[in-house]
Amino acid sequence: MSAGPADDPAEAGRRLADLVGFIARGLVDRPEAVHTEARADARGTVVTLRVAPDDMGKVIGRQGRIARSLRAVVRAAGQRWRTHAHLAIHQEGDAGAGADRPGSPVGPGRDEEEDPWPSP
Repeated sequence: MSAGPADDPAEAGRRLADLVGFIARGLVDRPEAVHTEARADARGTVVTLRVAPDDMGKVIGRQGRIARSLRAVVRAAGQRWRTHAHLAIHQEGDAGAGADRPGSPVGPGRDEEEDPWPSP
């Protein structure tokens, strides 16, 4: 019997990234420019979504509604697969970012210095 996503954090991260990519490709005009990745840290899984600059508005939505909904889906799927999950949305090709972090996080209330896992 193979380990499921609840037993393997790497598998859960891969499935979360696949889920976000599937949803995002349905929202944007350039689905080939959608890239997702997941990485685990001490507090859970961070899923990074990168889209073309022209598609940022479609992923963020009016007043950030789509971005909030995507984050809610990621949190719910993360609970299903027994990991704390967070979604970071980045824009491809944004100048001024470091080589290890292309693009800058965007969305309602997001900035580069913000801790993705704030303390209560």
